[in-house]
Amino acid sequence: SRVGVRRTGLSALARFARTGDQSALQLATGCLKDVNEYVRLSAVEALGQLVRPEPGGQTIICDGEHWLAVSLRRLLRQGRPEFRGAAVMAFGEVMPRGRGFESEVSSLCEDRAEFVQMAA
Repeated sequence: SRVGVRRTGLSALARFARTGDQSALQLATGCLKDVNEYVRLSAVEALGQLVRPEPGGQTIICDGEHWLAVSLRRLLRQGRPEFRGAAVMAFGEVMPRGRGFESEVSSLCEDRAEFVQMAA
């Protein structure tokens, strides 16, 4: 299926692209707006892998001005709740812990879409 191809492509991208590769990050970020939920979830997972040199390690994103953080913030304001939900999950995967970035998504705990609330 086409969904399977997109998901497999994202998995391969995350596995073989260099950590922080801008083209790979852009492609995965674009897939957060895919019409298929499973592709969006695969994109979240790929982003989490692409920003960490080792699983569970520190992210390469060190501040909120990084272009990826700016792109995700834009998605947090999308009209479609499924895109906001994917952006919330991606934000949690790519941003460093304990640096005050948690406040970025806290307002979405009151989002009108339950899915977005749960993701936040």
